Amino acid sequence: MANWSPEAQIELASYLGQVEALAGSRTTDVPGAVARVRERIENAAAAAGDQEQDVQALRRILSVVGAPEQAVSAAVATPPPTPGVQQTVHIQPAPAKRSGIPGCVWGIIGVGCLVMLLFVGSIMAAILLPALARAREAARRASCANNLKQVGLICKMFANEHDGATPPLDTELGKWMFDAGPVYPEYLTDTAILVCPSDTSVPADMPIDDHSYFYLAHVVQSEQEMPSYVAAVKAAIDADESLDGDLTAPDGTVFPRIMDNSGVSPIQASSIVVAFDRLGNHVPGGGNVLFMDGHVEFLRIGTFPMTQAVIDALESVEW
Repeated sequence: MANWSPEAQIELASYLGQVEALAGSRTTDVPGAVARVRERIENAAAAAGDQEQDVQALRRILSVVGAPEQAVSAAVATPPPTPGVQQTVHIQPAPAKRSGIPGCVWGIIGVGCLVMLLFVGSIMAAILLPALARAREAARRASCANNLKQVGLICKMFANEHDGATPPLDTELGKWMFDAGPVYPEYLTDTAILVCPSDTSVPADMPIDDHSYFYLAHVVQSEQEMPSYVAAVKAAIDADESLDGDLTAPDGTVFPRIMDNSGVSPIQASSIVVAFDRLGNHVPGGGNVLFMDGHVEFLRIGTFPMTQAVIDALESVEW
């Protein structure tokens, strides 16, 4: 063995300790691996001479042996086969060739799977498409209700600055919308709110002149009163009278002007119709209705003002 100096012995012991710790995770023969590393170091020291080996000499030898990781890798490597010992090579037999399925059978199976997928797909489409259509219509109905709420805000803001009066009815007979002059663009900043998302007949660039909603500037409480209200509006326009006040129909029925400060009770305000969907915007259920108190409610067909009699009366005049 080499004649190591005390300092070299301490450093060598530390090196071999690292080798032992690393060998424990790579082999079960830890002592053997450590012994092989030590043997390499001793052989290298012997080749250098018999004089005392100091720390510097040890470090030169360890630089050749390598870091503890490299030394362990070399020590636990599989040793070469011993001469004279015959190694047996196991050759796996080739798997027996199985009889294959004819290609035509695979083709029939593939066509059958495709037909099945198409059949299942058509069933799923028949189930899901109506549900998707209902979901889209529900979203459009909600957007329509928001449009009418915006109309209610416009009426409220206009009334606050015009002694409680809501926007006057347009004097163009049969238009059934508020007069655009006093409202646009100061109060009505976005004309798109006059277009129901479910109404595809309205041009996007003409919502004031061609809109989706009916607007009433006077109190009409039933479908039986609607023909009289239409006659009252027509008579006032023919006589070149203002539509900004109460109207009296030829049959004597008086239709009070909708006034925000008229002193009506909240219950009455919640039943006075201000604007509503045209029939057909939301087929087949009904339409959204804006009331004087600002709330919007979806009413089924047959409930005033969503009745055919109301629509017939309003559409009995051309504009």
